[in-house]
Amino acid sequence: MDGLPILALVLVPAVGFLPAADLMTFLRWWPRLRPSVMRDRHSVVSPYGRLSYVMRGRGPRALVLIHGFLESAEQWRPVTDLLPEGLRVIAVDLNSFGFSVPAKGVSLSKQSLSEALHWLLNSLEVSDAVVAGHSMGAEVAGMLAVNHPETVGDLILLAPGGLRSRGFPVIPTPLVTLLFKNILVQRRFSRLDWSQASPEQRERFAVQYVINRRIPGRFLHRFQRDDDTGSLEVILPRIRQKTLVVWGDRDRVIPPEDGQKVVRLLPGASAVVIPGAGHDLPAAHTGDVVRLIQRVIDEREDIR
Repeated sequence: MDGLPILALVLVPAVGFLPAADLMTFLRWWPRLRPSVMRDRHSVVSPYGRLSYVMRGRGPRALVLIHGFLESAEQWRPVTDLLPEGLRVIAVDLNSFGFSVPAKGVSLSKQSLSEALHWLLNSLEVSDAVVAGHSMGAEVAGMLAVNHPETVGDLILLAPGGLRSRGFPVIPTPLVTLLFKNILVQRRFSRLDWSQASPEQRERFAVQYVINRRIPGRFLHRFQRDDDTGSLEVILPRIRQKTLVVWGDRDRVIPPEDGQKVVRLLPGASAVVIPGAGHDLPAAHTGDVVRLIQRVIDEREDIR
């Protein structure tokens, strides 16, 4: 029991009494959702494990999209479906998330996630790309930009996480499985107002739930154990790429002052605040995100 979070002791009785119903929900949803989830999906075996990604479009320009915690490439589907043809779009499953399966013994720190991502992009012959990361994905994108500047041409940091350390102890594997794979906890993480949710938002939640339900608890435990969150403050002054920082003024996950701090620490960065927006910008404010991505791409074309 040593190191077991008090919060977990409170939550387990509340969410652990419906494992059978939870499993039945997964079994009911997965067959229906699987075709759309697997659309344009690929995988490759790497030294870091089997890395999964969604890729669509062709052309000399590349856009790389990096998801946040307990998300996957599916987080970006609303965005990729609206992007123009002639753009090669790669939405990744970070190692241990989505359909990516880490190799035994491989670290799941953010640094290691960024190195695995670099391996994948290098195998796809991607360089000088526009790279967009959301929340945790913004921290990984920053590491990629610093350690492999040839891969990243322009950077977009959406609701960037990584300024604050984790601040809670590592949760044992059985408890991780019980908590993070439970539908009630997943709904809490989604921060979706279920009474006000649109059919599209409910469908998106269902997709991400069935994907997370497939992730073994031991992967999430390793991710927690190796977590190096909090390094973004050190990385930011070393970023040399042109960077756009975006956040919502009603974000309850990453405080808006964190976005302001990122801009202060990042030389030459520009900022956009989306009024009324919360944390999940790719899904809840898809149009704004698409326009900002297109703006960055168009500005690159004008320079060239």
